Amino acid sequence: MNRYVRNPQKGKPHGGNRGAGITNHEGNRAYVVSLSPLYGVMRTLHIPPNWRERLPDPARYYAEHMEGLGKPNAEGWAPCRCPFHTDRNASASANLHTGGFRCHGCDAKGDLVAFHQRITGSSFKEAVRDLIGLGGMR
Repeated sequence: MNRYVRNPQKGKPHGGNRGAGITNHEGNRAYVVSLSPLYGVMRTLHIPPNWRERLPDPARYYAEHMEGLGKPNAEGWAPCRCPFHTDRNASASANLHTGGFRCHGCDAKGDLVAFHQRITGSSFKEAVRDLIGLGGMR
């Protein structure tokens, strides 16, 4: 007999009635609105469809957030000190054309949004909203 077949007596798969009384309220707009008076106004985290076009200039952004940003090479990679670990020498590189970054010491890497996420500790949507200037809007 195959032990993975439904139990013919109960008509349900093994595990029974696990979680049947629990209702998942995540994403239920009416439920979220009903909690708004308790927790304040809920901020919508919708990202506009053209968010990539609205990102700041990588050269200006990295100049503000990376210490010791050097001169970029022909491909746009500029050496700098990594903000994610103590660094005396430039062990990281930031691409001032595309927005990518990479640290050769701690292996941190990504694009402009990933860098902002890591430096601020925010989620992807929050980081995008901060970068395009919608961070404080509710």
